[in-house]
Amino acid sequence: MSGAGGGTTDADIAISGVLNLSHNNSDFQGVLHTGSNTLNMGESGTTIGTGDVTGIVKREHAFLNGVNYSFGNQFTTINFLGVEGATKPT
Repeated sequence: MSGAGGGTTDADIAISGVLNLSHNNSDFQGVLHTGSNTLNMGESGTTIGTGDVTGIVKREHAFLNGVNYSFGNQFTTINFLGVEGATKPT
């Protein structure tokens, strides 16, 4: 996603593939802004590029060990290591 002013969602959206975010056009808001809506990242959804999502980013699926799950920025990730006795979020 790119553009002079970025974009603001007018409803919840879901991503099941690659979300490519170009640079942010503002220091205060990402290139994709959800407002009060939600960006739902599917199990195979991932984020690339230098831009950000500002707003609500959600994942509602089973999490596998050793996978980097992004949350609206390529550097905002979580990876579950599979530590014995640990419980992942559901």
